[in-house]
Amino acid sequence: MKARRKGVGPSCLRWGVFVALFAVIDVIGYLPGAVAHRRARGRRIARGYYVAYNVMHSLVTAGVLAGVWVLLAGSEWALLALPIHLLGGRALFGNSFKPFGVAFEPETHPAYRTFEEQHREMRGTKEEGAHAVRA
Repeated sequence: MKARRKGVGPSCLRWGVFVALFAVIDVIGYLPGAVAHRRARGRRIARGYYVAYNVMHSLVTAGVLAGVWVLLAGSEWALLALPIHLLGGRALFGNSFKPFGVAFEPETHPAYRTFEEQHREMRGTKEEGAHAVRA
């Protein structure tokens, strides 16, 4: 077994471990629900998929996973994959916990869909007023 490099920077990061820790959240918490949602074709899916997503996307679960990792393998920079995944998803994409009352995957709101259709029609027939800002 290779000795772990000590220090700071990308040369000290075990990229395979980083990728695995980054991916495990979605492999367990998201992919099963996404597959079930697509197979359901508009029908509701089991609440267990929502629970799996919410548990795996919890900072508490990430903390427990990191703690177990530190106890078994030691502390390392690759553990930053966990907060990067969770906080990055919230900050960049607006992802948060999935409530039971909504579809597992995002859906366009009917009112917005109507707005888009009306906007397309307006743009197609009356080009002059369609631009909010002209350069």
